Amino acid sequence: MWASLKCDSLEAILAPDVGGGVAAFRVGGRPVFHPDALRAWGARGLGEFPMGPYVNRIAYGTFEWDGETVAVPRNFGDHPHPLHGFGWQSRWGCTIVHAGKAVMTLQAKAQPAWPWAVTMTRTVTLHPDALEIALAVTNDDARPMPASLGSHPYFPAKDAIVRLHADAQLMTTGDGVPTQAVHTPVLAALAAGAPAGGLALDHCLEGWDGAAEIVWPDLRMRIETAPPQRFVQVYAPPGADFFCLEPQSAPPDAVNRGAATALAPGETLSFTVRFIVR
Repeated sequence: MWASLKCDSLEAILAPDVGGGVAAFRVGGRPVFHPDALRAWGARGLGEFPMGPYVNRIAYGTFEWDGETVAVPRNFGDHPHPLHGFGWQSRWGCTIVHAGKAVMTLQAKAQPAWPWAVTMTRTVTLHPDALEIALAVTNDDARPMPASLGSHPYFPAKDAIVRLHADAQLMTTGDGVPTQAVHTPVLAALAAGAPAGGLALDHCLEGWDGAAEIVWPDLRMRIETAPPQRFVQVYAPPGADFFCLEPQSAPPDAVNRGAATALAPGETLSFTVRFIVR
């Protein structure tokens, strides 16, 4: 199932059956999200997908919560850490509200991938100058649970300049587990505007102000989060023709860092990300 949204020169193609993702986002026919970035790297051809009910990774799939040891299985081949929650690997329902708006919903019982019952919702709206995605996760369980949310977009790297402001880079071990926050030269480079093709990063930045700008020769885009999110993962593999700026409500391995949001039964965590084009 695919769903097409249009508003003026903007078009978004949604893929509720494929992880509740956005298969394409175009302005006047020009792709804003990298077309088929995930397929090129062995996955399923989405330009953006949701992260939830946890973001990024859980170190070796284990953590302590409310006096219990929780084990979450691997979900990405032989990668040692489960990644991005289970929403991106699930089928979502979709309701078209009108030509420029849709709501995708995923209800899930407690399962090995996440031992709490949840509802996740993505409200996708096209404005004349922006794609807006409101993300939410509600704890449907009888027990408190940890939660974090994020958006994982892919952008064309060719000729792209990235500008953003953050306070620190989370350094990682060799297997990608975050350790300490460090002030590095890459932060100054990004504040001034850095070529995406030269970043060679797979790190979370903290103390982010919740906004970023990407400039191509033919298009300028601003990413805004509301409320402003403090974390953004920058994924720019060396030699790749894409890169990612992933707004997140928490850092990688948040459940082991005391950084996840504790949701009581019935409580909801949410934020909105806007991709504004000029």
